[in-house]
Amino acid sequence: MKQDLEHVEALLRQFRPRAPGVLPAQPHRTAWWVVPAAVAALAVLAASVRFMPMSAPAPAVGIGQALTLREMRALVDADPATLDQTLLELSRRALPDVEAPDSALGQFARR
Repeated sequence: MKQDLEHVEALLRQFRPRAPGVLPAQPHRTAWWVVPAAVAALAVLAASVRFMPMSAPAPAVGIGQALTLREMRALVDADPATLDQTLLELSRRALPDVEAPDSALGQFARR
């Protein structure tokens, strides 16, 4: 144990602190791909703004028809109350009537 401590102390005596030096300079690499990527991004943005519809009529949702996110968004843009009414009508058609006396849930409610 004593020999190990002496060995460590001998290693520590060899240590000579130095003042920090300047880091070596690395050559600056230019990113050649930045300009074409910016041009491509601007082209996509310009095309999406150019071909974006400014206003779309609210789609008519038929009975038993599923309501897509695009149709929901158009309904919200047209009139939020229309979306609420449409969702209410679709839920009445799609979900079971829990208040009906002959429904399975109505049977459980009586017990």
